[in-house]
Amino acid sequence: MNFHDFVADLKQKLAIPAILDEAGQREAALLDTIGWLTIAVSCLRIISPGVDDPLVNLIVNSVVIAIVLSILQLKKRGHVRTASILFVAFLWIVISVTNFFQGGVRGAGFSSYVTIILMAGLLLSGKAAIGVSALSLAVGTVLFFLEREGVVRPDPGMLSIDMMYVAVVPSFIITGGLVYLYQKGLSEALIQIRENEQRLLEGNRDLEAIRLSLEEQVDIRTQGAEQARQAAEAANQALREQVWQVTELSKLNEAMRHLQSLDDLARCVVKQLCHVLSVPVGLLYLREGNRFDLMASFAYTPREGRSLSFEMGEGLVGEAALEARWITIANVKPELLAISSASTTLLPAYLLIVPCVHKAEVVGVLEFGLLKPLTTVQRAFLERAMAEVAMAFNTIQTHTRMEELLTETRHQATILQAQEVELRAINEELRSQTEAAQSASQYARQKPE
Repeated sequence: MNFHDFVADLKQKLAIPAILDEAGQREAALLDTIGWLTIAVSCLRIISPGVDDPLVNLIVNSVVIAIVLSILQLKKRGHVRTASILFVAFLWIVISVTNFFQGGVRGAGFSSYVTIILMAGLLLSGKAAIGVSALSLAVGTVLFFLEREGVVRPDPGMLSIDMMYVAVVPSFIITGGLVYLYQKGLSEALIQIRENEQRLLEGNRDLEAIRLSLEEQVDIRTQGAEQARQAAEAANQALREQVWQVTELSKLNEAMRHLQSLDDLARCVVKQLCHVLSVPVGLLYLREGNRFDLMASFAYTPREGRSLSFEMGEGLVGEAALEARWITIANVKPELLAISSASTTLLPAYLLIVPCVHKAEVVGVLEFGLLKPLTTVQRAFLERAMAEVAMAFNTIQTHTRMEELLTETRHQATILQAQEVELRAINEELRSQTEAAQSASQYARQKPE
């Protein structure tokens, strides 16, 4: 394993746990930085020249590095606060032992208590900084009295113990107080930031709720507008269909109004209906007693063997008339009906047979050859049109019967008049004969015997 692999493996082992919260990650990162700085300082001390006892220096700094690495490993396992406490306590003990054996209050390491106080404040809390300051002050006081009693021997040439104590010890108090105030202000700022974040989150949630509510209202109104639009389109479509039916019925009635013969009416009806419904072929049968005879057709070519007259109940035409109902046939056979032109002959896809009923009496039957089924609107129009057509046929049939009766009546009146003249002549002749007989009888009575 090369040096880079070793460093990468070490970083992975000492990485900050991902399970920590924001404060824990901040504390772990700070502990990581201070720990690695401590390891770097210990490494520099190991290789520093001019050390009085290199072996002791190597052992002490190696122990420091090993313990710091162990604390960082503890941090990696998620015990950040415990690792921070152990780190601060370990460094404080190392500095205290060093000061006892190397110069006491006037030693070079006594001012290192300031660094420990700062570390306690940064890693733990302001109260921890105050506590470390108090402990450092107590240890400094103990070292002060031990140095006075000669237990601790400082290096020659140092400042007097009184001056050193007076100069350094207040710095502990000031440093601890400043760190406490800084940590307190920082904690309050962090608390304020968290509260602001919480309020911001709550505000965002409120805004999100308002946004969702507005979107829901917009969706509801959009759906309502869409439903209203669809309803308006349906109403407009129904109105257009109704207008179309009324318009075509008016055209049909106008075309039938002045027709006086059944032949003309039949040709007009089948032609108009085929045009309006886009029907390629159509036939119209009129009733004569119990028989229905072909009266008119549209685009129809007579086929050999096809009957043009049906009795009531005979064939599809007679069955539709008998039951007075529509009949629809699919898959039309060639012998039933065909659509012919000069170029081709087609079979209709559907055959529609419609009775023409007036006051529960069938007056005729219409037969259509369709390429596709009629739409709902076309069927509704045809139903209304059949009522008008039936009424028109009934009117002309009634008028025709009345004309026939009138003609017969006039003929009978003429015969009666002739008979009356003849009777008058007979009466005159009888009267003359009677008068002659009476005259003869009277003459006979008056003649003398």
